[in-house]
Amino acid sequence: MINSDVIDYRRLTDPELAAVIAELRKEKGWTQETLAEIARVSPRTIQRLESGQPSSIDTRRTLAAAFDFDDLDTFNGPWPLPNIERLKEESARIERETVAVDVQQMVKGKQLRKLAERAHSFLITSIDDPTDNVEALLASLQDCFCEYGDCHDLYSARDKLEVDRQFQEQIDELRMQGIGIVAGCRRARMRLKSSQSSDASFFLDIVYVVSASLDALPQIVRVPRNDSFGF
Repeated sequence: MINSDVIDYRRLTDPELAAVIAELRKEKGWTQETLAEIARVSPRTIQRLESGQPSSIDTRRTLAAAFDFDDLDTFNGPWPLPNIERLKEESARIERETVAVDVQQMVKGKQLRKLAERAHSFLITSIDDPTDNVEALLASLQDCFCEYGDCHDLYSARDKLEVDRQFQEQIDELRMQGIGIVAGCRRARMRLKSSQSSDASFFLDIVYVVSASLDALPQIVRVPRNDSFGF
């Protein structure tokens, strides 16, 4: 999702409108001649428009009707478009203030169990706005992750198999809701806020578990480069 701060609302330029019309036409599986017939304009009009030539208000209204837009002035009014300069500035800020963490899809309970053993700290969150059912499943996953991670060294090999089974059930239940989870680990150097000495720094393995729709699972997540801990 693009930050609204980098969006301008303005009318499409002729080349931009050309690209939009051509893309909409191709999505429909129409030729230029087919679009011309449906819009009741000449094929030459479509050819000129898709080459980036100027078009009249009436022609743009006719094309909006051909594409079944409720608002016939769709191509005459302002569109939300990215401001390239502000987009570059925002990208630079994100690169400066965050770090990318590689993640992989969790399909086995054993994967989560091993991450829980490694984690000094963790975050479980969702890219989407989860349903109540999915939110409850994620809360259960978080509880299991935390409880096992705190005392995993007390578990026997047989006990760990049961943990694997519990995590697997949670993964499978989320998949039944169309939700997958990805996870990755970042080793971060932490420094006590109350001290400026380098001797007061230490390293933490921070695990990030992120849920998203199965068809939109990310391969990386970006997290704050400088986390603050109030010790």
